[in-house]
Amino acid sequence: MQIAFDARSLNTGGTGDSTYLRELVAALAKANPNDRYRLYANAPDAARDDLAAAFDNVSAHSLPYKIGWLWNQNALVPHLEEQGIALLHSQYLLPRRFKGAKIVTIHDVSFREHPEWFPARPRFIMNLLIPRSARTADVIITGSEHARRAIAKTCNVSLDKIIVTPYAAGAWARPVDADAHRDILQKYFLETPFLLGVGLRGIRKNNQVVAKALDILARQHKISNIKLALCGSAEQFPDEVASHPNVQFLGWVPQCDLPPLYASAAAAVYPSLYEGFGLPVLEAMACGCPMICSNATSLPEVAGDAALQIDPHDAGAWAEAITKVLLDEALREKMIDGGLKRAQEFSWERTAFLTTNIYRNPAP
Repeated sequence: MQIAFDARSLNTGGTGDSTYLRELVAALAKANPNDRYRLYANAPDAARDDLAAAFDNVSAHSLPYKIGWLWNQNALVPHLEEQGIALLHSQYLLPRRFKGAKIVTIHDVSFREHPEWFPARPRFIMNLLIPRSARTADVIITGSEHARRAIAKTCNVSLDKIIVTPYAAGAWARPVDADAHRDILQKYFLETPFLLGVGLRGIRKNNQVVAKALDILARQHKISNIKLALCGSAEQFPDEVASHPNVQFLGWVPQCDLPPLYASAAAAVYPSLYEGFGLPVLEAMACGCPMICSNATSLPEVAGDAALQIDPHDAGAWAEAITKVLLDEALREKMIDGGLKRAQEFSWERTAFLTTNIYRNPAP
């Protein structure tokens, strides 16, 4: 069987879209050596080439076209028809003209439920094309039951058409030894205790509530020595976070540095207002880091009872949760153990198995 992917998201760096496609294709290629996975984009891409080099049954293909949002319609479809490829898997956007089986992964519909978070032009294009892709698809894949129900409601499609294939932490997310802790603290000029925030850029990530919680810790709990370490640079965050004296920006952090950073942190925080899944929650737990996350949208499905789940609007509740993790060592150890076990309940092998079943029978 040949499966074509619109693989343009691989060129978007460390986003959830690129992580999903990279991990899924690798797991599919391992599980199904007799199938062929063809990764298409509109330009050369090192990430796509690396996947193709790693697996004999994965290939990379570039089809240049000047108008990005028409690429899959005017460049990809004619090529797939010429090659006789009968199944296309894409994220968010599908070409209507393709006559084969059409699978689309839609991670969330925040553009529909919170349009105020998006600039006008991208919002217009997403509202025009993504619901159309949902209705065109034979099957819609998503990562959580929350996302499944939101897609059905906002895109006017049947729940029966949408299949949940939960995602997972990558193999890189694992506990590390004490030597790595010391080295990472020196590299990033960090002092313990600190909170770690990964993947928190953007309005909906709501890092302001943790900054406000730090003020409450200092004022009401007399805890003023803890910092919030955020991956990224100050200009990528709201002013109230960028200028906060107890927020430290780590800049770009390579994936190999994340396990020791997580392991060195007093806790990881993920106060997002809206998620279709929430991979950083699983990644932190897989690295042995206590997780304090929002109780909104899909995050309770991901975290289970292994994390402290807090109202994303209640800075006082965040301050209380942080205090508990800092001062209660028994609680912290329980959260680490529970988080490791929770992360093990998810795997890309399982995601690949569920996705392969969809490829074999793409009728809703």
